[in-house]
Amino acid sequence: MIPECEDKLLEKFDPQKQYLWKWLPSRGKSGGILSGINTDLLDVGSFQEGHVMLQLNLWDKKLKKRWNLVNVYGAAQDEHEDAF
Repeated sequence: MIPECEDKLLEKFDPQKQYLWKWLPSRGKSGGILSGINTDLLDVGSFQEGHVMLQLNLWDKKLKKRWNLVNVYGAAQDEHEDAF
């Protein structure tokens, strides 16, 4: 289980800090969501966290359009299938 995503790890993905990062921890041996949004291209209007999902409402600065990004994961273990 990874309870926290540290800044040092994110700096490896994004050394110039162009992204806004949103993180949901893993639960047991499964899951965890990491989403990165390039703030030069997109604004994040809002976000919602769920047990197995992360939803971001985005504004595309160039196209002047709204986007709704939903990341979902399911547990790999059969015993957790019902919760998904």
